Amino acid sequence: MSNADTRQAIATALAAVAGVTGYTSTPSAPAVGDGWPQWRGADRAGGQAFTNNWDILIVLPQNDEVTADAYADARLEALADALRPVVFVDSAVPAQIPDASGPLYALLITGHSE
Repeated sequence: MSNADTRQAIATALAAVAGVTGYTSTPSAPAVGDGWPQWRGADRAGGQAFTNNWDILIVLPQNDEVTADAYADARLEALADALRPVVFVDSAVPAQIPDASGPLYALLITGHSE
């Protein structure tokens, strides 16, 4: 599968989760629930094959960390389940996305695909 195909599959998987809108790249004005993949390079997987590394960002509510964490907690299992056919999820951690209006609370899911 090409990286473009994987991006589309990730966006489609994200959109299957209630309260999340999947994009293939960063939306111009990210809003709560928007999610997208970022390719983070590739590692050799044996022989001539590569494993592609992905960061998947989901914008969380901006009220405060408690509200952001609750939103992430309520969706993490569903996100991991939806992504399973596309990427192997390695981790999920809180993050901040730089934005012109200030950093945005986000959930950063890391994973890899073939």
